[in-house]
Amino acid sequence: MARRRLALIPPAGTVYVDLSAVTFGGSALIHYLQILARRAAPSPLHLYGAHGMTASVLHLAGLADAAVLHGVGVPGRRADRSSKHRRPDAIRS
Repeated sequence: MARRRLALIPPAGTVYVDLSAVTFGGSALIHYLQILARRAAPSPLHLYGAHGMTASVLHLAGLADAAVLHGVGVPGRRADRSSKHRRPDAIRS
């Protein structure tokens, strides 16, 4: 399913991903973000709000080198914590 969604994203512009509601990011998340980083190139991939184990996994996987990591949520975006099980969502500018 992630591949089909990624195929719908045109390869242009800066990509912002809000990870603030992610509590577990395993290999599927890393793979997804690596593909997004390649598709966004040469524009940077901006990852916002990664915390705890998710932030550690991003660093261990080397995504800190392929993306710009920000400690807070996406600027100008209202925080919505209405669902416990939200997926990371990509926002193109």
